[in-house]
Amino acid sequence: MKLLTKFISIFFISLLLSQTIYSDSMFSGIFDKSITESALWKTLKDPTLREKAIVEIKKDIQKYVDVIIKLYNKGLDKDDREMLIDLISYSKNQSGEKFLKENVANKSSEDRVFSLKKYMQDYKVDSSFIKSQLGDKQLRLYSLLYVVDRGKKEDYEIFQKIIFDANAPSEERILAVKAAMLWATEVAKKEAYLYILQKANEVVVAPAIIIFENVKSDEIREELCRVSKKSQSQITRSNASYALTVYETNQVIPYLIPALAEEFLYEKLTGLDVLTGLMSLGTTALAKGLPLLQTKAEFDNRKIKIAEALKKLTKVDNGISFSKWFDWAVYNGYTVNGVNLIHYLFSGYPEKRKLAMDSAVKALGYSDPKEFYSQNENRSQMEIVILLAEELLKSGIQQDEKY
Repeated sequence: MKLLTKFISIFFISLLLSQTIYSDSMFSGIFDKSITESALWKTLKDPTLREKAIVEIKKDIQKYVDVIIKLYNKGLDKDDREMLIDLISYSKNQSGEKFLKENVANKSSEDRVFSLKKYMQDYKVDSSFIKSQLGDKQLRLYSLLYVVDRGKKEDYEIFQKIIFDANAPSEERILAVKAAMLWATEVAKKEAYLYILQKANEVVVAPAIIIFENVKSDEIREELCRVSKKSQSQITRSNASYALTVYETNQVIPYLIPALAEEFLYEKLTGLDVLTGLMSLGTTALAKGLPLLQTKAEFDNRKIKIAEALKKLTKVDNGISFSKWFDWAVYNGYTVNGVNLIHYLFSGYPEKRKLAMDSAVKALGYSDPKEFYSQNENRSQMEIVILLAEELLKSGIQQDEKY
């Protein structure tokens, strides 16, 4: 009885397998013949057959592309149309190219943008055709993206006005910044960068700092200091602080240290989503060196880079500790986050107050604090503190933060 049951089970399994193989074979056989529009559409519309149908069609796409173009023109819903456009574009032949370009040029078509995307992805693009869409509001951003990614130096004139146009969409201005970095003169790059830092919104400033990372000047440094302190966005502040690490001057110290106090925020700048979506178009020039979203790993790594820059400038190693760097800076005459040595002179903590007094004495030119204290041995500690504060203010040694 057990043997009979086992035999019956094996028989039915074999039967099911043979039916599956026969079914697949029969399905493939449909595509070996001259399939009609109606039959092709039935296989594509059937959820159980669609995936297999697309695989079979792509095996011999040139054979089916004209039929698929006819199917597209039958007024289908959006998802079905896009599925057919994807197959047509996959052909990469003249019929497919002609179809896509006509669809892009047809202002009544609901699939213009999708067709342009597929054309840019799958074909050797006709640049004059793309540039002819620059005046089209619906297609302008994609056209600008193409020009930035695959254009030439002479194309920069397209972007010059966009950079300085406060009313231009943020996405367009970011592309214009990339174009400037690619093709503008060094003088023009500095002019554009400074203008963006001073006048543009956060959405433009954040990526511009990364794009222009190798463009330097004293004016740009000052603006980066301001942005690192005043920006409402952590992404922008982080970009600015990181950009300051290339400047070999002690003037950046008070603006590097605050970055070490920040904790990572999962933040997204509204407006960059559009450009993030454009990265799927196979472009390279825009994506290179342009992180649109900040990651925790990148944020933490930047703290290490900032600490390394501080060590290089000061010859002191406090790691990534904000509190240690903060105290070091204050005791050495810097103002950080509005706090300076004069504040520490009036500290309620005796140890901090004493360190501040010794630091102030050294700052005023005494090589040995004992010399100063011996000259003022008849004064109380508070009188000495007031005297030191007054002398620091008179000397100009204690500089306030600019921002």
